[in-house]
Amino acid sequence: MKQCEAFALPVVFFLILLVADINVDARKYGPTIKPEDGNNGLSSDQYCTTHNCFTEGNVNITIKPTSSGGDSSGHRESYLTWNDFSQNGGSGAAECTEQYYPSTATVVALSTDLFENMRTCGKAITIYYGSRRSKATVVDQCDVHDGCRRNSIDASTEVWHDLGVVETNPIFGGISVSWSMDS
Repeated sequence: MKQCEAFALPVVFFLILLVADINVDARKYGPTIKPEDGNNGLSSDQYCTTHNCFTEGNVNITIKPTSSGGDSSGHRESYLTWNDFSQNGGSGAAECTEQYYPSTATVVALSTDLFENMRTCGKAITIYYGSRRSKATVVDQCDVHDGCRRNSIDASTEVWHDLGVVETNPIFGGISVSWSMDS
């Protein structure tokens, strides 16, 4: 019996940590989790095509912004990364437009959890970093299943320049920013 108790305690502790982590994510991102059988008979791919979600394993995770959509100013916090949207960039044509863009274009790709299944295509966003800002157009999705981190924005070189960060700056390629979807 002592061996069973010794084994059960770490398992219970792990489960508590797992639930606590899910609750933290739920408070921050407000996800609704729908199991496969709750998709009204649709496959995960079909369900996520018509709902704001992405699939992880056999669970669809729907991301809903918090009621305020971010902080009191309406800005959301995200992580800004760099992307080459040109034909030589290696990531393919932009999903929204099937086009490539030069480094001088102010364009972005939103991570899967922010992309909203093409509903954000062509929308303008404003990205804030310190006292600087950049207006950019959503032209692509950065797939969280293909190496992109959740809650991130891949931005062109011009967006980085608008924010006052040049390629030789050590922070170029990865900073925390806030942003808002323009009306």
